[in-house]
Amino acid sequence: MDPFLPLLVAAEATSELRFGPLVVNNEFNNPVLLARTAASFDRLTEGRLVLGMGAGYARSEHEAADIPLRKPGARVTRFGESLVGLRSLLDDGSVICRGEHINLSIEDLGVRAVQKRVPILVGGHGPRVVAVAAR
Repeated sequence: MDPFLPLLVAAEATSELRFGPLVVNNEFNNPVLLARTAASFDRLTEGRLVLGMGAGYARSEHEAADIPLRKPGARVTRFGESLVGLRSLLDDGSVICRGEHINLSIEDLGVRAVQKRVPILVGGHGPRVVAVAAR
């Protein structure tokens, strides 16, 4: 199930709590489509999104979705590139990002978050993921 749908229903029950998935598997998402969903969710909840993101690691999840599980180094590199794209799209509505795994050139996302800077919570472990989170 898409994590945003039940969270949106839960957000209707209150006007003060912040909501967001903990954590979205980066390997399952296109950063542009995820940015559109996140910005839409933030707008629908009047600026209460906290976007949890992770590089993905569970082989069983990948097998169930028929998505290859990349080696850790490639997953973390792609994760870092995706976060750069997501941050730019959520902050500015546009992005130019050229990387090893992600190549984006978007002039207008088409929807803007309410928050000037949607919080992104990074889930993961290891020095490379911590460095990605710090950036």
